Amino acid sequence: MSDMTTLYWFCPENDLALAHGGAHFTPPRHALALGREAAAIVWWLAGPGDAVLMPSEADESERQIWHRWLQRMADATGLPPESLPRLVTTAEEFADTAIGNKGADRSSPYPSIPQKAVRPWGWSLYTVEQLRKRGVSDTLLPTAGQIETLRSLSHRRITSAINRRLVAMVDFESMGSQRPEIPVEAATMAEAEEALRLWDGRVFVKAPWSSSGRGVADSRDYSNPKSLRQRIVSTIHAQGSCMIEPAYDKAIDFAMLFEARGDGEVKAQGWSEFSTVRQSVYTGNRLATDNEIVADITRYVGPSLLQAVGSALEQILTEIIGGKYVGPLGIDMMADTNRLVPCVELNLRPTMGTVARRVRQMLGADYRRMRVVNTKKEGCPATSLDLVPPVGDFRIIAVK
Repeated sequence: MSDMTTLYWFCPENDLALAHGGAHFTPPRHALALGREAAAIVWWLAGPGDAVLMPSEADESERQIWHRWLQRMADATGLPPESLPRLVTTAEEFADTAIGNKGADRSSPYPSIPQKAVRPWGWSLYTVEQLRKRGVSDTLLPTAGQIETLRSLSHRRITSAINRRLVAMVDFESMGSQRPEIPVEAATMAEAEEALRLWDGRVFVKAPWSSSGRGVADSRDYSNPKSLRQRIVSTIHAQGSCMIEPAYDKAIDFAMLFEARGDGEVKAQGWSEFSTVRQSVYTGNRLATDNEIVADITRYVGPSLLQAVGSALEQILTEIIGGKYVGPLGIDMMADTNRLVPCVELNLRPTMGTVARRVRQMLGADYRRMRVVNTKKEGCPATSLDLVPPVGDFRIIAVK
């Protein structure tokens, strides 16, 4: 077992909780359903001795599904069952399974574990409060001041700062790409109108904090310009501003994955290639090696430019978030036929790309895509592998 024991928690509602800003947030039903039915997706990020926090209200039939799923994961990965991360519903249960010591001292929620950590799917006052209710000690949770710093860094205005620095550090044009445009933050309708004129009304309008494309509006979907302007006004009223950026004829969606370390350094870890539908709603990831993904990206982006941007991002991210956040993060990117857009979004948390990279490492080349499936609308291929226990309509699967 590693000397760091970690409790993972998938809470996709965190991005929405950041917009709310408070600890007492009531997530919408779709976010709660996703978090419940896909709770085990972070199992793929965990290691021996670690555990995943599962829904506390699960009944015995669901727990039996979890058990059978873990047996199948042992077969699929070739790992001994006793080495697999556990599925637990409380911090106390994690302590027992993590150290295999039923008689441990109960003076803390993680008795007798010398080093431990909690890693949710992003931090907010809401996630801190929920983890506290599940038995996690305050000593393992960030302070309100630290959360406010992370909330500020998670605001989409950070993409403007990152792109601005990239333009200053990287000569895009000499390496075959037009320079990236800098997203505009609009706090008034007058500022928004100026941004709309800048890009001839062909834009994306984004809420400062949102989840899985739900806060993204594509002007091309609005036949009535008045409706788009109403959306802008509503977003500014709800969150204080909105981000406006040009809409491109996208050729490929991808991301660069990083790890923010305890020493303050941010280091590149690899690549992710993913798919979305309109309004940037995530649908799945390619399961491939970094070399295979880079080969796809370099059909549109020169290898020298990709390398230069990656090196610059390590430096920029170290300066911006070093020492303020520890853990995985991702920078979403895209390319069209003329331009690399090197920072579409910063995700200051694990991402589905992080998960897909681990799935590929653990399963090998047998499976080629990770897909999100609503079984009410479509079936799962017979040869697919459930990447989470199949307890509801929402499934995440690996397909061949």
